[in-house]
Amino acid sequence: SSHFGSSLCGLPWGSVRASCRDAVGGLRRSEADMLVWSHLESSIYPVLDLCIDAYFVSTNEGFNSKEDLALHVEAVLHFVSEGADVEVRDGASGGTCLHFAAGSGSVAICKTLLRARACACARDRRQQSPLWWALAGRHVAAVGLLLARADGLATLANEDCMSPLHQAAFVGDEALVQLLLPFYRRTGPDVRGYELRTPLHVAAGRCHLCVCERLLGAKANPLLACSLGRTALHYAALRGSDGVPTCRRLAAAQPRARGLRDASGRTPLQLATQRGHIAPELRKLLRSEASLRGELPRQRPQSAQARLRTGQRRQSSGQVWPPRVCVRA
Repeated sequence: SSHFGSSLCGLPWGSVRASCRDAVGGLRRSEADMLVWSHLESSIYPVLDLCIDAYFVSTNEGFNSKEDLALHVEAVLHFVSEGADVEVRDGASGGTCLHFAAGSGSVAICKTLLRARACACARDRRQQSPLWWALAGRHVAAVGLLLARADGLATLANEDCMSPLHQAAFVGDEALVQLLLPFYRRTGPDVRGYELRTPLHVAAGRCHLCVCERLLGAKANPLLACSLGRTALHYAALRGSDGVPTCRRLAAAQPRARGLRDASGRTPLQLATQRGHIAPELRKLLRSEASLRGELPRQRPQSAQARLRTGQRRQSSGQVWPPRVCVRA
């Protein structure tokens, strides 16, 4: 596998580990560790190099945190005990050691860095905390650890004004959303982000039905519109046949959403039709009647005689007709 982290003397840590385990099959564990550390000791920032490589190792298929990062954990413990800097940043992303450790999902490395007083609220170039990196990798244990360390991270927005709850809705992990929702009791789950989108907008646009269910259960409002005037149903309708289950759930939660129009005057059905993402099942689901649009049914105009009888009934019941209006001077 290829590793895009910073190299150690021209040789990535993942390659060193592979050479110790495979190419030098007869090498004892202690000798392998010595070989690995000999490469790391020549690095200016060994802890950062280890965390970067751990992050990219975690992106491999069949990744197992305990097995694949065992040597990373040992090496980080060694260099931290020797006084290595844990607050150094990567030049490209601006991420600290804790950013990459959280992105790898290694709770052991994160705990080691936090004990070494790594800042849990550090920001990268996009103003994202380590919590964001853990959310992007769907690492529930790492997210729980960071929230326990600094609960203010749960609502710390990035440069696009998107909250961690938006990120959890984007990746579509119901467990992550459940972890974050208690921190939004005061503001509610309808926190606004880029283009005034709520987490429900984001989840609907990605067709994450379970996340939509969780947000609706937390009293998210499906009638809220973004800066484009679109509701969550608009975003789900744009996904075509893939969005049918999500559209069905949103329409059941609030039937009036079918008739709401965006800033261009289009209902979810019209928007999906214009984009060419319409299917017969979706068309039937999004078709709205007057009652679904929240409009009152049309009434036949009363004749003059009928209006007179209505006024007489109201007068006999003691109701003043027409109603009196108090106007302040």
